Amino acid sequence: VLLQGNLYKPLTLEEFQQHLIQRGFEINGLVWENPKTADNNIQSVLYCSGMGGMLLGPNHIINALQFPADVYVTGELTSDPSRIPNNPFKYIIELGHTSSEKPLFKWIKNMLRNRWENLQID
Repeated sequence: VLLQGNLYKPLTLEEFQQHLIQRGFEINGLVWENPKTADNNIQSVLYCSGMGGMLLGPNHIINALQFPADVYVTGELTSDPSRIPNNPFKYIIELGHTSSEKPLFKWIKNMLRNRWENLQID
């Protein structure tokens, strides 16, 4: 799942982390700040559950031109964020692989149940 969007109002890093926790996510991993661009002002987010760290890098799907965002939230990183060339993000938050997926499963389950009342979902 790859989602991109803007927040209704700017948040600090701490406020954004609380926002994630209130929505059922757990922050089990790294919270990385880009020393070149971190300014404690988050207005846009890119989210990828699971192994989203594999998508980072110059030859991969996520770069500053395709998906501009202040913070990248993912389940699991595959390398040190400081080693990503031209890292476009102010912050990277690693939730933990399973922790990044559980709230999405609940959301998908509710969406399916709203559409088909008698649908059995395990």
